[in-house]
Amino acid sequence: MLRELAVNTRVIYYLMALLGMIGVLAKAVNQQTLNQMLKAAGNMSKSTHRLIKLVRAKYEHACLGETDNGIANAEFRPGAVVKAAEK
Repeated sequence: MLRELAVNTRVIYYLMALLGMIGVLAKAVNQQTLNQMLKAAGNMSKSTHRLIKLVRAKYEHACLGETDNGIANAEFRPGAVVKAAEK
């Protein structure tokens, strides 16, 4: 009975169309959110908020800190390639 109802009223087609619309809407919301995050990440260096400063300091410590053998990880430092080329 339920199968006949689904076939006769085309419920499956409507459900598929609804799921497709939800997927397109979710993709648009996701794209908008990612664009906002990208813009915020570009402005992060200008921020004076203490939590943003803490996140930036932790990132710099993780990426720009020393390696296990005690050698500074210069390959990730901005300008390290330019300074090395100048010498």
